Amino acid sequence: MKIIHCADIHLDAAESSLPQEKAKERRAEILVTFQNMIQFAADKGVEHVLIAGDLFDTRKISAVTKSVVLTLFRSHPEITFYYLRGNHDTETFFMDVTDIPENVKVFANSWTSYVLNPNSKANLVLTGAELTDENADQLTHSLTLNHENYNIVTLHGSLSSATKANKDIIPESAYRNLGIDYFALGHIHEHSIRNLNGDIRCKCVYPGCLEGRGFDETGEHGFMFLDFDEDTKRMDAQFIPFAKRRIYQLPLDVTTASDSSEVGTLIQKSLEEQGVSDSALVRMLLVGDIDLDTEIDTDYLEKLFEEKYYIFQVKDQTGRRVDYRAFRHDMSLKGEFVRTVEEDPSLSEEEKAMVIAIGINALSKEGGTK
Repeated sequence: MKIIHCADIHLDAAESSLPQEKAKERRAEILVTFQNMIQFAADKGVEHVLIAGDLFDTRKISAVTKSVVLTLFRSHPEITFYYLRGNHDTETFFMDVTDIPENVKVFANSWTSYVLNPNSKANLVLTGAELTDENADQLTHSLTLNHENYNIVTLHGSLSSATKANKDIIPESAYRNLGIDYFALGHIHEHSIRNLNGDIRCKCVYPGCLEGRGFDETGEHGFMFLDFDEDTKRMDAQFIPFAKRRIYQLPLDVTTASDSSEVGTLIQKSLEEQGVSDSALVRMLLVGDIDLDTEIDTDYLEKLFEEKYYIFQVKDQTGRRVDYRAFRHDMSLKGEFVRTVEEDPSLSEEEKAMVIAIGINALSKEGGTK
């Protein structure tokens, strides 16, 4: 039996970190990626698709998105969809739907279970609940599972060493040794898989988001493809990278550069070494210490690469190398600052050097260095 476990699709997200036209395009792309995942499921003979929260990003679901999602559900009656609402989802999706597809199953505020293979001797049971601040603590003390079954439990929240539960926090200790085999989680946007602390039977899995949406969501994104062997009661779990675009945030040491042209050469080399494709969203973080008179023009650098990549950003986080002794007799604000710090008896020589370096760097940037 084949199952897909996905989460955190965030359809109709604002994509506020992108220019308006690109944000609109990305919203459409993420909807298409979700549609392609369902087609993948149909092609592979998947019988069950579990959406572990945050299918949508906002209460305001566009008519197009709503129509596409409902059509997908209705056009694949051979697949049963299990929709667990997350902290971004609301009740509005099904509120005005008069004919909810029969192949869509939902979860309540209390534990709800579905037997995925009722005609098999090796019962595969999916149990889940929607976390709220009101029910989270009660849920942690009321889950009862048959240890003879293969148990999938789904929740949307962050596993934590905390002992107090809420709508976002799942205390690990409360779910230990309950007979969970596969903990199908959502809420964390990075894919991860590990055993529950203190419970070698329980495998905790975050599929991550289907598409990265910001520069804090780098790396591969996709979903989990599960294959359950009913004879051996074993689950093969495979992560499937599936995103249309990959996001990169790359630190680059430009200490050796003397101008923007040399920085551009270093950027090109870094991109080639990383194997960054032209479909990617890229943010270069320039780091290191450069000479005070070295100017880095981030506008020029972005323009240099913007046509080669879907999104290309450059952030200057460099420091400046300062020989503050050169300013001792300078008749300027920098010179006055250096003399004032050097005459401060409360500072050690090391502290004076550090304060002067920070101050000269700040004054230089205020004077126009980007």
